[in-house]
Amino acid sequence: MGGAPRRPAATAYVPSALLLLAVLFVGRAAALGDCPTALHRHAAFFDRDGDGVVTLSETYGAFRALGFGFGVSTFSAAFINGALGSKCRPENATSSNLDIYIENIQKGKHGSDTGSYDTEGRFVPEKFEEIFAKHAKTVPDALTSDEVDQLLQANRQPGDYKGW
Repeated sequence: MGGAPRRPAATAYVPSALLLLAVLFVGRAAALGDCPTALHRHAAFFDRDGDGVVTLSETYGAFRALGFGFGVSTFSAAFINGALGSKCRPENATSSNLDIYIENIQKGKHGSDTGSYDTEGRFVPEKFEEIFAKHAKTVPDALTSDEVDQLLQANRQPGDYKGW
């Protein structure tokens, strides 16, 4: 039996992506005076060169800057740009279908979300706080991965498969 005592398993906490991104890009977004809403400022964090368009490589770079590894960053960039690129694309755009145009980011809002942003891209603090009031059972200002899963399940609207 001897040997070193076993250490308890660390509990993995998943901080809210909205809160994490908000904290990390506040200074960057403040320099972007032309961002009319909180959702535009949120998307501007990913626009690494400040041209108003978030490319696949910029989304990947932003996830790496947040400390995510190669796999998560690659998957997230492909998923996010794949889902939002065509929705946020102006009719006269000539760039990649995977490019996200920040000026139209509110068009990417989907069903089954938390409601933390309204349909025009304005931040709704009451809805954001509601996430923690309802789902943060382990720690009041963070969500465990199980709590994130419960949040996603609770927000599912019937038949909204894309929003899920």
